[in-house]
Amino acid sequence: EKAAAEKAAKEEAARVAAEEKAQKASEEKAAKEEAARVAAEEKAAAEEKAAAEKAAKEEAARIAAEEKAKEKARAAEIKAAAEKAAKEKAAAEKAAKEEAARIAAEEKAQKAAEEKAAKEAAAKKAAEEKAKAAEEKAKREAEEKAARLPALPLRRRLLPRRPLRRRLPQRRPPRRRLPVLPLSIAAEEKAAAKKAAEEKAAAEKAAKEEAAKKAAAEKAKREAEEKAARVARRLRPRRLQRKRPR
Repeated sequence: EKAAAEKAAKEEAARVAAEEKAQKASEEKAAKEEAARVAAEEKAAAEEKAAAEKAAKEEAARIAAEEKAKEKARAAEIKAAAEKAAKEKAAAEKAAKEEAARIAAEEKAQKAAEEKAAKEAAAKKAAEEKAKAAEEKAKREAEEKAARLPALPLRRRLLPRRPLRRRLPQRRPPRRRLPVLPLSIAAEEKAAAKKAAEEKAAAEKAAKEEAAKKAAAEKAKREAEEKAARVARRLRPRRLQRKRPR
């Protein structure tokens, strides 16, 4: 019985030791599996984190590239609009200069024509006054000469003095041809005044047309500058368009 009890105790001790050994091995295996699972989870989390960071970096790079492309396109649009506005402004200034030069040339030509017409009118008036003075002088001299002559019949006074000769019955003295008088001075002055009025009306009409053309050119230039300013203001970056906070 003692030997059987010892044997049973030994077997029980061996069974307990085997169970403890098996339990220890199972616990170690479970601990290793848990450690491997935790390591795998940590590795997967690290890989997921790295992938997320990589995706975030790629997204940030894509957004930065898009913003850069947008800024570049906006800068190109602003540059093109500025160049277009500068070209339009230069064209408007060139047109204004040409218009001013043309107006100055026309004014110079008109002034020269007016001066020439004034000189011609003055020369014509002087010639008329000279002719009138000569006519008055001749008339006065004729009147003085007629007053100095003795009281003879009118016909004898008007006829030129000739040597006395026997008048034949079949011959008559030649008739005195009166000089052909020019146009009336009043008619000439009226025609000159009419011509001067027509020239003045034409000059005023030309001046009005030139003023209208100049105003239209200035209006077109101002509209082009305003349009260029609006385009440049619209193409400015959004951050520059926002109003400042108070």
